[in-house]
Amino acid sequence: MPLDANSLRLNDTLRFEYASSLLIGPCLSRMGFNVPEPWLDIEEFVARENVNHLGRLLFTPESASTWGYRKAPQQSDLSQLEARDSVIAQMRDDTPGFDEAFLRCVEEGYEIFGEDWVGAGNYAMGLASNASADAQQEPDVIETAKLWRECMENAGAGVLPSSPIEMPTQSMVNSWQPDDDGLPPAAEISVAVSDAQCRESSGFTDAFYSAEWQAQLKLIDVNRDSLLGGSQTLQEWRTQVDAIIGSHVEENL
Repeated sequence: MPLDANSLRLNDTLRFEYASSLLIGPCLSRMGFNVPEPWLDIEEFVARENVNHLGRLLFTPESASTWGYRKAPQQSDLSQLEARDSVIAQMRDDTPGFDEAFLRCVEEGYEIFGEDWVGAGNYAMGLASNASADAQQEPDVIETAKLWRECMENAGAGVLPSSPIEMPTQSMVNSWQPDDDGLPPAAEISVAVSDAQCRESSGFTDAFYSAEWQAQLKLIDVNRDSLLGGSQTLQEWRTQVDAIIGSHVEENL
């Protein structure tokens, strides 16, 4: 999508979390608290198999046949980062003085990174959300949503919303419990596969993608100056994050 270049990527979020952890650890040590220092091969990070670089679910008949409406398990090993977060959470509850020290170290991290990058990423995400809402009002999208609904009714999918954008409904989600192995139940798989197939056969997938693309282009044209400034802010922030991670890597070679 046109606004993707101005948005925060999954890899951005992970890099920031990792860089922040590398700053917080030494800060806590200076205050007399020791936490595990995680190691993460950031260059080997692989997103979930049915999620794009922005975290959006890639919903196809093929992915739906395995994962339903759920995101696939994380493929990269984040165990050290998760273990560190677990230790910190426990120490915040149990260790006198730790919570105050931790919050101070987090504040120091924000002082280093600033907060402009948050606004820049959220600005683009807000425009993308507006574009999605505009796209849903396009005649082709409305018409193909009706065809999708007819297709789903023929598949016996139960009580349906007016548009596939609203799938799955909360009542559906409440009725689906994961199997013992953590995979989606057969009922969810059945509805999800029908949903994905009906989106394609009705023309909804193509109509919505095209409408959303055009809606984003219009918003980019209107907000070009703000987006250019935000893009520069994000790039500077990414450079800063990578420098912190790179310094840590060099120290541990």
